[in-house]
Amino acid sequence: MDRKISFLKNSFIYTLGDLLPKIVSLLMIPVLTKYMGKVEYGIYGYMTILLGFLSMLYILGLDGALTRFYYEYENKGEEKKLISTIWIFLLGYNLILSIAIAFLGKDFSRFILGEIPYDPYFKLLIIICFFATFASVPLILFRLREQSLKFGLFNIITTFVNIFFIFYFVSFKGQGAEGYLKAMLFTNIAFSIIYLVINIKDLGLYFSFDIAKDALKYGIPLIPHAVGAWVLMSSDRYFLNIYTSKADLGLYTLAYQFGMLVYYLIVAINKAYVPFFFKTANEEKENAPRVFKEIIKYYSVFIISIGVGLALFAKEIIIIMASNKEFYAAYKIVPLIGLAYVFNGFYYMCVNGIFYSKKTYILPFSTGASAIVALILNFILIPRYGIYGGAIATIFAYFTLFIVTYVFSQKFYYIQWDWVKLSVNTLLGLAIYGISLFNIENLFLSILYKTVLFIIYIALLFLFKILSFKKLIFFKNKLIKR
Repeated sequence: MDRKISFLKNSFIYTLGDLLPKIVSLLMIPVLTKYMGKVEYGIYGYMTILLGFLSMLYILGLDGALTRFYYEYENKGEEKKLISTIWIFLLGYNLILSIAIAFLGKDFSRFILGEIPYDPYFKLLIIICFFATFASVPLILFRLREQSLKFGLFNIITTFVNIFFIFYFVSFKGQGAEGYLKAMLFTNIAFSIIYLVINIKDLGLYFSFDIAKDALKYGIPLIPHAVGAWVLMSSDRYFLNIYTSKADLGLYTLAYQFGMLVYYLIVAINKAYVPFFFKTANEEKENAPRVFKEIIKYYSVFIISIGVGLALFAKEIIIIMASNKEFYAAYKIVPLIGLAYVFNGFYYMCVNGIFYSKKTYILPFSTGASAIVALILNFILIPRYGIYGGAIATIFAYFTLFIVTYVFSQKFYYIQWDWVKLSVNTLLGLAIYGISLFNIENLFLSILYKTVLFIIYIALLFLFKILSFKKLIFFKNKLIKR
């Protein structure tokens, strides 16, 4: 029982630690939109996605290698050799990479940044990536050692320190996107030093070429899959930066942040569903597919309902959260991004069958196919249709990810999907959204009107027997039992 309680406590803290920065980023939107115009907001959003790409080059998948090999060592001395080797390698590699990018990056950055100045933006990005690497490794060690309280505490402190620097550089100094990057830089510098002091006992001058080789052999092959996922999620911003104005990029960035609310909920649900899936698949081999059929039906209803709700209230959310009226037009894109992440939610329901069947070699194919679709459609649609083209390309890319994963997953672990009810649910959602487009100027009346529509939508799900109170109670109790 103690172990179960410990697991639940750790899971809650880790989930909170993962979600807190995302929640705070949404709560900071009123501040950022007040002190940044659309152009500055576009630069901020674009530099954020570039940071994600460069971070993969800086870490080289060695975070995954550390997680994979940590438990193979039986004593503290061996663990220390692993940590020390990875830390020393990253220090040397990151120094060389940063210097190389600094010397060669000015010409190269024109291809990446377009009209965004190399100085200060790209320079700041290089330094942020260098320190972010060393601020992330200790957090991995906290997880591996099940030091959830330390992990949660440092995540909370880091988040609020970052907020302090954002207010200082963006609000007080009025430095816009540059100020946001400076806030990230100072936060990463501060915590890389703090973590170094805390974990100094784990570091030494020991370096093993064999350990480094094994770690790189494990970590580097993870990069293509990670790059494919990055292309899928971020290539729209790259093409928007090239073919549209920074103001349009700013609108799209804001719309994307709200559209990803669906994604955050999906990830949170998946944390609970994955252990349930594997445990049920192992213990109830014959009955499990029938259980998963019902789960998928109710899960699909849930994420479609979230997508419908987001689409209905997108305008009101943007008006309430954005402090600057020039951002209000972003609401038109939010439903499209939300729809893309509904398909991403379906992907999460499929991919568990692939993991359970140990056919993970399939994943690069599904990620690669969807990344190629994203690149081609962004290249074709964005020059013609701007931010709408980017959103449509994102929908088809995530739809591709879902379909390819679904086909392979059904081959290896068949689960029947109720396509009739899923289609009826989708049509009901589209109908309610279409009715909601009737414009009401008064914000309060508009929220009231759309709330009534959403209640009608939920009632229709019960009327068409897509939802059942008995089944909802049954699965709630089953999940709690697990």
